[in-house]
Amino acid sequence: MVISIPGSTRGLAAEVSSTSLAFGQQRVGTSSTRTIELKNNGPTALSVPSVAISGSGGAAFSVTPASSFTLAPGASQTLLVTFSPTAQGSISSTLTFTTSDPITPSLVISLSGTGVRPILVVEPAPLHFGEQRVGTSSAPLSVMVRNVGTGPLTLLSLSISGGAAFSVASPMTPYTLAPGMALALPVYFNPTAEGLFSGALSLATNDPEFPSISVPLMGIGVMPRLVVDPIPLDFGEQHVGTNAIRTVRLRNVGSGSLVISSAILSGAPFFLDAPPMPFVLPAGELRELVVRFSPTFTGIATGTLSLSTNDAVSPMFAIPVAGVGVGSESGLVFEPSSLDFGAQRVGTSSTRLVTVTNAGFSPLFLTSLSLTASVYPSFSSTTLPAIPFYLSPGSSLNFLVTFNPGGVGSVTGTLQLTANDPLVSAATLPLSGSGVSTLLGGL
Repeated sequence: MVISIPGSTRGLAAEVSSTSLAFGQQRVGTSSTRTIELKNNGPTALSVPSVAISGSGGAAFSVTPASSFTLAPGASQTLLVTFSPTAQGSISSTLTFTTSDPITPSLVISLSGTGVRPILVVEPAPLHFGEQRVGTSSAPLSVMVRNVGTGPLTLLSLSISGGAAFSVASPMTPYTLAPGMALALPVYFNPTAEGLFSGALSLATNDPEFPSISVPLMGIGVMPRLVVDPIPLDFGEQHVGTNAIRTVRLRNVGSGSLVISSAILSGAPFFLDAPPMPFVLPAGELRELVVRFSPTFTGIATGTLSLSTNDAVSPMFAIPVAGVGVGSESGLVFEPSSLDFGAQRVGTSSTRLVTVTNAGFSPLFLTSLSLTASVYPSFSSTTLPAIPFYLSPGSSLNFLVTFNPGGVGSVTGTLQLTANDPLVSAATLPLSGSGVSTLLGGL
């Protein structure tokens, strides 16, 4: 805007190109310059004895030239006004020209500007990925770039060092962060070998205070390896109804931590006593898993202990498990082991209690009871349950055996119980007694 100022009656006149200069936002520590022109529109020379900047923000502004000068009729003088804020915030001042024009002895131009300062915050630094299995990529860790200042900040470029082990997903540069704005830069670690890796994420900015910032990057490439002993896990023979315990030793012979994420044992009658999953096995350390074999039947039993790990070579590790359930050859035991009724008058009877016990390690079904032909019908048992009947390991059954001789003379034979287990022999109870006459003096 041009303001024309009338001169004196002799025709003196001074004219300035603008009555205000607004510099807008200016980064603290930098400068910008505007021009203002003073012109003599009168017919005689115009003297400008002083050019001065005043006001509370005067230190942030300067003018060149700042000395006195004279303008011939029709001549003009261009002055440079510079804004150089040293602090954040709004700043204002005035530029005053003192002239020889008697009507307008001074001309005042208002000056204004705002000092701004971007403040760059980058975190975290350093960025540590810890252990990462060779040949795999980590979950991203983010570097947060924030502008917590009052002025815009421009990221001119992003670069990453450390070879192929580190990578960053970045926006196109240059990228401007307005005050209060944040940018997340995802960084990945993909080790190509075992050992320590280091690198840096470098940011170049237009901030003269922070022209470049470097974020250190660190990570360890590891290759855990699982060794299992024994393989296979063989329990051998084990009596039905009893327990056998074996341990499976897990050892990490590689580098870094071995993670056992699951351990599953399939196949009855095997049972696994394992710690809560997942669990970590540091390099060089040993851990034992307890496996129990509790056969409930005779014959071969098989299963598999399956381990899920972070071992790149064997992420799924299968351990065969086997055992043989066996019974007992002396599974049935009579108490007493034999019955002798002695002399018994013909026509009368006597009864004895017998206990049969399953002394083996597997349940039995008693499938038959038989008496030798030589003793029947002198000996009998009528209190046994109906055949077949069940007898669990360690349990007993009481029954009665009766001797009722049908004639005079000795009677011997056996009572035999047979079970369903081919490994358990039939149990035999010897029987004996004598029939005597009722005519011998009442004997």
